[in-house]
Amino acid sequence: MNTDLEDPFQQSGRIGPEKIVQNGLRFGLSFEEYSQFPGLNQTSLKQYLLNQDRSSSFKINQRALIRGNAGHCLILETDRFHQTYVPAPQGLRFRGDLGKKRWKAFEDQHPGKTVLPRNLWDQLMASARVIAVHPKVSSWMEEGYGEASVFWQDPGFQLSCKARLDWYNPSRNVVLDFKFSNNGNESYCRKQMKQNHYDLQGAWYCRGIAQVQGSFPDYVLIFVESVKPHRIQDFFFSGEEIMEGESKIQKALKIMNKNKNAED
Repeated sequence: MNTDLEDPFQQSGRIGPEKIVQNGLRFGLSFEEYSQFPGLNQTSLKQYLLNQDRSSSFKINQRALIRGNAGHCLILETDRFHQTYVPAPQGLRFRGDLGKKRWKAFEDQHPGKTVLPRNLWDQLMASARVIAVHPKVSSWMEEGYGEASVFWQDPGFQLSCKARLDWYNPSRNVVLDFKFSNNGNESYCRKQMKQNHYDLQGAWYCRGIAQVQGSFPDYVLIFVESVKPHRIQDFFFSGEEIMEGESKIQKALKIMNKNKNAED
């Protein structure tokens, strides 16, 4: 089976394997390498808020998790995507004893790779094509690096901090944050922004870049609809929204310190 399907970013050459060091920025660092560096991150901070939010006690949607991980990899680390994922043959489904047996046989033919359902693979490829021709998003991604790592000593918090940015364009000083969803309606996206505290996330990224670059970046949250009609919703955060995120950072830090004091 030919798995070298059309990929709008395949030949872009935007991301290389080299590890580029610039101030507190690291370009080309794998997630495993990034994880080895100490430092507080936004995921930990958001968790303190989510633990207080009763409405956040929902089960993790495994398919959404797979879709998000694979989608990010396709857009931001295209080479690694094709090294990591392979599409299931048309008609192959992980259903019933026979379907599961055939699926396992196909997995065995591709050791070390994750098999994606063919419809999910096709949806991701369609989403990538839409991103590649989207006027604003493609412009922001003309330059820059995917999966940029930021490390800094925060003078305000007296803490070692870090962040993993989906995309950073140094020349335009803009941070892009991608979210994959099966619903591209604007009202739904705004609900997700509030529920998942994406303003905190944006404020954290901006804080890190400001520390290492000396200037405050723009932050854009981009929702990618993985099903038809593959809508793109981009939200350019205002100063007020970033300040609201800063307030949430302060709130999360208070909870974190309170929990630590309770443990002592």
